[in-house]
Amino acid sequence: MSTLDELCARLRDLRVWAGSPSFTRIVQDIAAIRAARGLPAAERRPGRVTIYECFRPGRRRIDVELLIDIVAALGVDEADQTRWRRAHRAASSPGWAETGQTWPETQARTVAALLAALGDGGTHGVVNLVGPVGAGKSTALAALPGDATRVDLAAGIPDGALDAALADPRGYVVVDNADSPAALAAVCSALGRRGRTRVVVASRRPLSGWPHTPGTLLPHIAVVPALPWEDREADELAARTGVTRAEHRAVVVAMAGGIPLLVDRLCRAVHLGTRTDAPGALADLAVTEVLDRLGREAPAPSVLSALALLASSGQTDHELFPSADFAALAELSLVYAAEEGLDVHEPYRTLLDHVHRWRRPLGHRRSVARALVHHREVLAGSTDLVQRARRTEQSLWLTGDPTIRDALFPTRNEPIAVRASTDADTDEVMRLLHRWARRGELDVRSSERVLSPMVADIPDGFRIATDPNGEILGAITALPLASRTHHLVEPLLEDHAPDVANAGGVFVGMSIARDNRSQAALLRDVLLRGISSGQVVVATQWPAYQRLVRRLGFTYLGATQGDVFRCGRQVQVHTLRLAPADLAPWVDRLTDRGIPVGDLGELAWLTDQLGRAYKHWHTPSLLAESPLLSHPSTPTVRHLRAALSTAAQRLATDPDPTRAAAGQALLDIYLSRRTALRHYLGTQPPAPGATLLRQALTAVAQTFWPAEQRS
Repeated sequence: MSTLDELCARLRDLRVWAGSPSFTRIVQDIAAIRAARGLPAAERRPGRVTIYECFRPGRRRIDVELLIDIVAALGVDEADQTRWRRAHRAASSPGWAETGQTWPETQARTVAALLAALGDGGTHGVVNLVGPVGAGKSTALAALPGDATRVDLAAGIPDGALDAALADPRGYVVVDNADSPAALAAVCSALGRRGRTRVVVASRRPLSGWPHTPGTLLPHIAVVPALPWEDREADELAARTGVTRAEHRAVVVAMAGGIPLLVDRLCRAVHLGTRTDAPGALADLAVTEVLDRLGREAPAPSVLSALALLASSGQTDHELFPSADFAALAELSLVYAAEEGLDVHEPYRTLLDHVHRWRRPLGHRRSVARALVHHREVLAGSTDLVQRARRTEQSLWLTGDPTIRDALFPTRNEPIAVRASTDADTDEVMRLLHRWARRGELDVRSSERVLSPMVADIPDGFRIATDPNGEILGAITALPLASRTHHLVEPLLEDHAPDVANAGGVFVGMSIARDNRSQAALLRDVLLRGISSGQVVVATQWPAYQRLVRRLGFTYLGATQGDVFRCGRQVQVHTLRLAPADLAPWVDRLTDRGIPVGDLGELAWLTDQLGRAYKHWHTPSLLAESPLLSHPSTPTVRHLRAALSTAAQRLATDPDPTRAAAGQALLDIYLSRRTALRHYLGTQPPAPGATLLRQALTAVAQTFWPAEQRS
């Protein structure tokens, strides 16, 4: 019962069952019950109208103690009175769990959906709660109020238990942990004999998708998904387990993907002292629990071992796995048939991959290398644009690069659709544009002046991310680069417009989304468009996006002369060629060193960024926005400052007098104590000669990073 109206309806049914006593008789019986409890005479007899109103629909509240007295007067014993208390709690406040703690809103919605489906008994006699390992299905079932016969199949199938439960005349039957093939077969067989009994079955895969479910049963099954928790809810759960440090909870939430079991086990690993910057070690306890529970589905240990290989190989076709393993893996609930082969649902894929890399580093490296070679061979020989895009996407996953994975492959497993914008989306796109400008502290009018013509002139020039209900979650510019759009992109490309606009491709100048999963869907879609059109051009002032495109191997063309959005940051222009002949070499560049560093060693770009970094050497907050931090040699501001200082000092001691003078200029102008004092006082240092500065920065760029890490 999910509403007070439903509770009142059950109360009316109970009165009929009790012989339809008059409301006066109910009042008298309640008075007798209260007298037996020792209540004073003045408190024993409720008003007849008060009792009458409790049976009427439209109530906003019902006192729980009065409700219990009413059902007691109608013959309900103490054991069943507890169920009425639970029903009242669920109907009055669906956010309260049995512990008295507040339910996550997501779990409350799942319970409400179950109750709604149960109430629709005329259409769907079987309600199937579906969710992966650890999604909270058992907790949701335990919260269902009212009379129910419960059967748990986790430890096996008790003889005759299902038939006995279906023969019970009480409200409905709840069957939990119908996960193994034997359990599914027993449930489906018993459901064929259920008569009119309503049944709730919790399983990891929908009964309607199991090949042995009788066809006559399919129209009577209502599927209710066990929804993943929101990040905020997962963070609250982590806090309740005693993880007090926000940075530790942030790692747990990012890895758990909204699965409460994973949140719990990751938190326990934190309590054991496991470092949160060691993802394989942190995830080991959670993965062990998941594999143990999967044992009910796959008795053979070899199948679970193959699951780790699958998780580390990306989407895997039959040629990467022996026949027996491929078929057995396809039967696991965590595995699904993707566009290019079998794959593992997130967040389990990422956790399994982390643990595989941690437990068997050499084996993991061999698995990834084998998969990369296979995907590359398919990619090089494919003429299908969609297949090329999918295989390229898998290669990006296999780089293992944290920046790429965080941006393109979030751990939340929720469906996002991406479509072209239309005239009907104009108002929503403009609202997103304003939100994008305010979020980035950009001047709204400047943003409108640059981007609103794109919305007006090219109605389908944006890609829109939506949820399964069609609600818009985000948008990204995806303008075709052609003569008809030259005037639209020129403000962001400036002098680079003629070079890239005539080469075709897709232009990206704005991207905003509600969360990481919709942002990732938009970015992957843009790459797909780029592969179809041959090029992606990105103009962005966001440091995070600048780091991402460098990580992806884009070529840096330069920065705008002016501050286009009046935000204190110049727009940087990057381009990536994705013609058929470019794809395989691009993938090779990203993966041939194990840790992809993209095109970060490009001299022109590096020289430009070094100049900016030296200028901000005394302002760590600005230095924190440098894309140089995406390189493995300079991952933090502290590392970057040390590298800049070391490079300038090394250059200042060079035997060549010209180079030494250039290095000394860097020390005097940017790094000296006098410069620090000027920075503190807010005065400007003397500007070095342009030629000398360029010589110094070029010399530093040539040796700034170790040779093996430069492209």
